[in-house]
Amino acid sequence: MSHSRDLSHTPHLRSAVVCIFSAIVALFASPLRADHPDAEKLLPEKTVVFAKIDNVKDFVAGFSETSFMKMLKDENVAPVVESLYGSAEEAYASVEEGLGVSLQELQTLLNGEICLALVAEKDEPLKIVAFADYKGNEETANKLLDLGEGSAVDDGAKVETLDVGEITIRSVDGGDDDRQVHYFQKNDSVCVSNDLEMVKLVLARWMLEDGEELSTEFAEELAEKLEKRTFNKNRKFLNVMKQCDGDEDYPPQARLFVDPYELIKATQSGSGVVGTALVGILRGLGVDGLLGIGASLTTTHDEFDSILHVHVGLANPRAGIIKMLAIEPADLTPEPIFSANVANYFTTNLNSITSYNEVEKIYDLFNGEEALNEALQENFTERFGVDLKEDILESLEGRISFGQMTVDSGALNGQAVVIAAKLKDANAFEDVFADLRDGIEELADRAIFTPEKYKGVEYFVLPGPPTQEEMEERRAARRARNEENGRPNAEERPRRAQFGVRRPIPCIGIVGDYLVFSDAVDFMRDAIKNEKNPDSILADDPDYKKLLREINRQLDGKKPALITFQRPAETFRMLFDAVTNDDTKNAISERSEDNPFFGAMQKAFIDNELPDFDDLEKYFVPAAGVMTNDETGFHYMTFSQKADLDE
Repeated sequence: MSHSRDLSHTPHLRSAVVCIFSAIVALFASPLRADHPDAEKLLPEKTVVFAKIDNVKDFVAGFSETSFMKMLKDENVAPVVESLYGSAEEAYASVEEGLGVSLQELQTLLNGEICLALVAEKDEPLKIVAFADYKGNEETANKLLDLGEGSAVDDGAKVETLDVGEITIRSVDGGDDDRQVHYFQKNDSVCVSNDLEMVKLVLARWMLEDGEELSTEFAEELAEKLEKRTFNKNRKFLNVMKQCDGDEDYPPQARLFVDPYELIKATQSGSGVVGTALVGILRGLGVDGLLGIGASLTTTHDEFDSILHVHVGLANPRAGIIKMLAIEPADLTPEPIFSANVANYFTTNLNSITSYNEVEKIYDLFNGEEALNEALQENFTERFGVDLKEDILESLEGRISFGQMTVDSGALNGQAVVIAAKLKDANAFEDVFADLRDGIEELADRAIFTPEKYKGVEYFVLPGPPTQEEMEERRAARRARNEENGRPNAEERPRRAQFGVRRPIPCIGIVGDYLVFSDAVDFMRDAIKNEKNPDSILADDPDYKKLLREINRQLDGKKPALITFQRPAETFRMLFDAVTNDDTKNAISERSEDNPFFGAMQKAFIDNELPDFDDLEKYFVPAAGVMTNDETGFHYMTFSQKADLDE
């Protein structure tokens, strides 16, 4: 195999090439697929990170049919997208001549399977392996590979070749172990690694899978390695990814697997005593009980935009940090304090005592018996007048929820948060809460909690960040002090227009059976109103109930340990209103001349007439997720139904 090579390229182009290769993974591809064995059959069993898209064309085609992508094609949105895409084209134009590859050629380069893996074999450095299919785009692929080699040669690298049958392995040696790249091309695919022996092994297995004979010398050289098991026989990988298979009629198109503990061990290989000690500490913390993390994504489902599965495989019995994640199945019906128009909602059931006990074991393991108890007695109980475990944690039932709601749609941070923790006995906790407030104020030596009431329910407002007026007062006072003391005032820079932001006002109180914290009084009052008169609440919302039925179908009788719910329309309406806010427009405009990012924002969102958000709302459909906790570990699945765009 031979490549024509232009060595006039400057080293500065290398970063551009890296960025481009990363970006095109997610772009449209041609309909063909390269002919080669699955990556799982070529990689060693000790692969600790594995990410793969089976077919880029199918994956992207499915993604292009999601509600969000259809919105980008809407005639009302097209001018904005074209402006942003035009900015990308302009940015690429500066490197296109040097690359010799057009943006269209880059967008259609990859198709078929792409895969990235890290291999951690005993007492050896981590090895990176990547596969990419470019069927029908050999000329473009060769141009980019030539460019990479040429740039490396300009920097002093040497290129060597090794012929294996009809295949040539090319090695680019930059002078040390961290600057080596080895690759071969076969069947319109490329395999790249930082380790020559790994490339040889992959090629040998590929040839054997294709029924090709290895030369005697090549077979003898790799005989010992070829006898070892491949990644598709890795028990952790098989067990974890089995949980991510999903619907058999809609198999996953993209998959990810990580073996965290083995990955950490590999990164510490060769670190001597320190690395050995770290691995031992992690084992003592129970991290070796984390068997693997797997994920799969499907984008070509008839009923849903996409379905994501995530599984955390755990050993039994659980211990240490793993056991500390004491999320348990429970009735997770949304609390009445959350309105139907909540933008994001998260709820779970955490056994705080189990978590505390595991924290105590770990802390005492490193600091001595009763160390945590003594530390909390001195630094918490004596300071605040309450005991963390007996007075606070023992008062919690376990239910913890989080919600976001738009309270200022013209601000970039217009969504406020509420965190709610269910109490076993709200009346009994009143005394603990009062003692805690008194202890905090006594320690601060000033008033912290300002009591307010709404519909007969008392809550307490906490000091928030200073207002603009307060900031100006502080600046004026500082200038006055400087003048009084004869010190010159530093020349103040002209202040640019500021983005529209909301001033958080933290508050806390007991609402019904819950201890509630919010960073907005409006959200706190909304929670109080809903608890008193549950009229329009999330539990009764048709969108939530519709997704809940699907959740229950997927659970097949199991109780959830965690539920999530998102209403993207609420979030995007806030961002939409924030972008069209005069303050935001002025801030973007002032920064657009000297900042390319804000220049693109100016061109896309200000120079164009944005559509009415009501015309776009149909594209933003609610989504839900659910987590279970069983003997295999934690499993999370999230999905959103396809938007009904015929209405």
